[in-house]
Amino acid sequence: MNNSNTNIREAYEENAVVCFLLKWSSDDYNTYQYETGIEYLQHLLPADEECADMLSRSKIFWNWWRHQWASRDKRLILAAYYWRYNAEDLTLIYKENNNARTLAAAIFPNGIIMRESARAIILDLFTPKNRRRMIMIKPDALPAFEKVVKDAEHKLQNLTGLNLKLQVRVSGGNIKEKEINLIMLLTDTYNVTWEDMVSVKRTFPTVEARQIYCYFMREKYGNKLAWIARRLNRHHTAVIYAVNRINELIQIKDYAIITKIKEIDETL
Repeated sequence: MNNSNTNIREAYEENAVVCFLLKWSSDDYNTYQYETGIEYLQHLLPADEECADMLSRSKIFWNWWRHQWASRDKRLILAAYYWRYNAEDLTLIYKENNNARTLAAAIFPNGIIMRESARAIILDLFTPKNRRRMIMIKPDALPAFEKVVKDAEHKLQNLTGLNLKLQVRVSGGNIKEKEINLIMLLTDTYNVTWEDMVSVKRTFPTVEARQIYCYFMREKYGNKLAWIARRLNRHHTAVIYAVNRINELIQIKDYAIITKIKEIDETL
């Protein structure tokens, strides 16, 4: 049996012994451990409720907390063995040893636990595939919101060490809002700018982003060819070619383009 399984078995056995000594049920034990952990965080971080709440939802923190708890369980078991206390006295000792305020002044999660807890929770907010989160805002808030987004991305990257991106999505259903959402998604997916898409650039990411834009604006949203052409500073025949090109790739079952179209469609 490996060390991890041995530790789990020992912890389970110690829990059972403590419950027997205190005349508690396993539910009593687990509830007390959890409630004390929550109170511990409140005393540990009295001025930072958000951080305390974040840690209270972290599996990494609770693993650390149970490990710390187990060491105090062992001390109670030894006290009961050597001094033969009754259940009432042992309960008083146990609650004194697990006083949340006292523990907050005596033990601290190390930096790795704090950082990994934050990292795990933030990752949980992001889709496993592209680690992005949709934020709903109104169209007229876009300019003012850009700096907030960039600052948030910077903080998330420093905290987690990951290249996390926040994707802004305009709320609403009119064609302008749909177009803005599509442009934002394409520029983020292909790492290009709108200026690239309306320019004469012929790099692969720019061309494919441009073609998918034409496909969605024509096939999904029903815009006129001339309107799409004006948006891209192109002749309407270029739009026809782009739409036909994407349709051809879909018909021959090009996995890469079908996957991208599906992902973009589902995200929008």
